[in-house]
Amino acid sequence: MPKVKQRGDKLALELSPEQARRLTGSADTDFGERLASSVAAATPGQGSDIAAVNAGLAALVGIQPRDELEAMLAAQMTAVHNMAMEMAKRSLLSEQTVEGISENVSRASRLMRTFCAQVEALQRYRNAGQSTVTVQHVTVGEGGQAIIGHVDRGGGGNG
Repeated sequence: MPKVKQRGDKLALELSPEQARRLTGSADTDFGERLASSVAAATPGQGSDIAAVNAGLAALVGIQPRDELEAMLAAQMTAVHNMAMEMAKRSLLSEQTVEGISENVSRASRLMRTFCAQVEALQRYRNAGQSTVTVQHVTVGEGGQAIIGHVDRGGGGNG
């Protein structure tokens, strides 16, 4: 698992091609390091909290991107998740006004819907337009017939 380390006053991440592949779906270490830097910048503390950055990288690895596009979407998903959680946290602050609570809940809700849309986009991309239908239970009585597949009633008008 790729991890960020403290080097002086900065955080550093150096990836092997295998670590880059696990993180981004690509063996390109420059792409992996740049994407990891983007994830770090979108974590609480904007990359200064090693644990938060490593959690963001773990989320990226957990999504298991298979190519650069999936990796970029996964990075966006981690950023949106972090922002949604921050807005939810802000809505719970005791000194918050009613308007502040309402605004932060609204922001969190929009971000959570965005996250759900990103998950759906990732699923659509991974399925590449393929649909899967699962039939859980079919009963055909004695003498009955079952048709599997698309049924199209031809022209006519008497339905």
